[in-house]
Amino acid sequence: MSTLLTQVGAQLSANLPTFETIGLAWTSKPVANFSSELPAAFYFIESIQSEASPYQTEVLQSADYTIAVLVVCAVADLEDLLEELRLALVGFQPTGGSWEQFEHVQGDSLDINESIIWWRESFSVRNYRGEV
Repeated sequence: MSTLLTQVGAQLSANLPTFETIGLAWTSKPVANFSSELPAAFYFIESIQSEASPYQTEVLQSADYTIAVLVVCAVADLEDLLEELRLALVGFQPTGGSWEQFEHVQGDSLDINESIIWWRESFSVRNYRGEV
């Protein structure tokens, strides 16, 4: 069974032809001496929030995963690259469990320096665990 991040990486690699660099994030903040080829996309699990089981005798718990993708690119290219990213992940359904489809949550500018922007896009996906 492949992990959620492995599947996200494969989905991004297969569906982001414009991006030169795609990989697991090694930072969640802008880096001054960034040296990867642009545009770049780095992904990670930003948060996991679980809800209590609605049942008294069995456990069926949902967990909402927020997946963040850091996009590093020229400011002028941002809108087109975000559209490409959203098309790659919105509606994507991981395998190996009870996963729902990815939904877009929000996007935020982290930094702009010398016409390079660091942007974080957040997506959510729900997973169910347990038995009823």
